[in-house]
Amino acid sequence: MQNKSFMERASIGCNESIERPLCRQCLEEEMEEWLKRRNARLLTGLRRKTKEFFSGISKSKKGICIICKKAINGCSHCYINYIQEWIGKKNPDLIPSFKLFFNF
Repeated sequence: MQNKSFMERASIGCNESIERPLCRQCLEEEMEEWLKRRNARLLTGLRRKTKEFFSGISKSKKGICIICKKAINGCSHCYINYIQEWIGKKNPDLIPSFKLFFNF
C-alpha cells in the first residue's frame, strides 16, 4: 500500500476518539498567542495552514468544544500534528516549545 500524505489521512478522518475536544477557533487562537511570542512572522502562514487543513475535513460534527461550546468538525490531535509538521519546516527550533504547549 502506498504511503498517504498527512493531509490525505486527515481528510479521510483518523477515526480516533477525541480526548480533548477543542474547536478550530479555540485551538487557532491558542496557537496564535503562542506564536506571537515566538515568531510573529509565521502568523499569516498559521492562518493559511489552518484553512488548508480544515478545508479537507468532513463537515460532520464530532462533538462540542469544551471552551466555547461550539461544534467540532475535526480532530484536534490531527490539526496539532499538521501545524507541528509545518512549524518544523519553517522554524525547527520552535518544536520543543510547541510540543510542551500543545501536548495532546
